[in-house]
Amino acid sequence: MSFRKILQLSMAVTVMSGGPIFAQSDFPEGDTSQYPQNVGQDPLDLQQDRQDLRGEHRTLQQDNRDIRADRQDIRQDEEALRHGRQDLQSDRRILRADRLDQRGDRHDFRVDRREKQQDRYDLRADRQNRRADRQEASGSHPQRTDRHR
Repeated sequence: MSFRKILQLSMAVTVMSGGPIFAQSDFPEGDTSQYPQNVGQDPLDLQQDRQDLRGEHRTLQQDNRDIRADRQDIRQDEEALRHGRQDLQSDRRILRADRLDQRGDRHDFRVDRREKQQDRYDLRADRQNRRADRQEASGSHPQRTDRHR
């Protein structure tokens, strides 16, 4: 909606509600000579308002500078986060290598344990074979080792 339509609608609502119309007091930038209710306004107030508005433009420029600085800070933070993630990735690689190394150590431990166990079985078998050889050489029958009776 245009400004004129809004003004016309607000005035129509005011007229229908029976209230007085003070459109110019709401919008002081127009000509005040035709509205007697604004006679008491000091023209210096308008000038002060204009100066205040000019001051706001300065703050807008400052806000723009601040926004640019904030964006630059955000970019730097994003770069730092990217580098941080890359550092984390290298840390993850190191941790993964450590885990794999530990798995390898566990694997080696299991293999060593199996080899030792196999060595024990081999030693037992050798002992049993030697006993059997001795018993055969002595002429006696080998003892029954059947435990599943």
